[in-house]
Amino acid sequence: MSTPPLVVIGGSAGGLDAASRLVGALDADLPAAVAVVLHQAPGADDYVARRLQRATSLTVDMAEDGAPLQPGRVYVAPADRHLRFDDGRLVVAFGPRVNRSRPAIDVALRSAAAEHGARAVGVVLSGLLDDGAAGLAALHRAGGPTLVQDPADAEHGDMPANALQYVEPDAVAPAETLAARVEAIVHDLPAESGTPPDDVRTEARIDARATGDIDMTQQIGVQVPVSCPDCGGPVWEIDQPGPTRYRCHVGHAFSQRSMLQSQEETVEESLWVALRTLEERARMLDRLAQSSGARVGTSYGQHAEETRAHAGRIRDLLAERHDLAGSPRLPVESLAAPGV
Repeated sequence: MSTPPLVVIGGSAGGLDAASRLVGALDADLPAAVAVVLHQAPGADDYVARRLQRATSLTVDMAEDGAPLQPGRVYVAPADRHLRFDDGRLVVAFGPRVNRSRPAIDVALRSAAAEHGARAVGVVLSGLLDDGAAGLAALHRAGGPTLVQDPADAEHGDMPANALQYVEPDAVAPAETLAARVEAIVHDLPAESGTPPDDVRTEARIDARATGDIDMTQQIGVQVPVSCPDCGGPVWEIDQPGPTRYRCHVGHAFSQRSMLQSQEETVEESLWVALRTLEERARMLDRLAQSSGARVGTSYGQHAEETRAHAGRIRDLLAERHDLAGSPRLPVESLAAPGV
């Protein structure tokens, strides 16, 4: 049996409602397979699949590794697993987080671009940050049609708005309105998938390796003076068309915004560790001051007060950081230093 056309729908916060409206408006005889990739917490089980099934007459299944793509079916990416495609079958696998997410929309869209090319359709729905922007750009370059939920219709417009920065889609519309465009496009797709750009296929292969590959990453990027927030390893900036993104040598990948978000969390975690350590040191110095002679005890007591002062400054800094509304949404430029 020939592989049917593929529609990949991705979303995050607010994406389940949008996906329900879109999938619910699709005809039951849609001659394409539909994959839905939503950011979910581990342990979410089949909640998304059950929610979508209530909205549609199409058959909704949890994606299973090795299952063949069939027309008229909706496959939901499981929580804590990436969803890819290979030779007309689903690939459900563990792997490093991409854009701080597993499953990641970029991984699924990039795989669809590499495997199905012009016979794949990509849709980006409501969500925060920008997962999906790079994947949609890859699919667009591979000849696949692209659609984006109108940011004004989205519960969270970040993800659609960021996708629109890099792709001129075939349609921008409310979620349920996109269904008619998906159906029209699917019926008009070419018989052949075409040949995706080399860098799209290379990055999709890196995703598929699930452990990263320095040699392959160097083919499409340059090393920059930034450490991976997840593992501390070296990072390469991907300098191919589409949004700037970053990969470490073990496979973690980030958009610019998700990199900033991860760095923000790493800084905060480090400050809390420093605060805890300083407060524990002050208590230890107090104990030594009480158990030592007058002269030495006075010195320990002074060190304890100095340590508490340092801890107080860190506590004030943490409070100030949390008072700065919108700090994770600072304007983003390239993380590479000029000339690097």
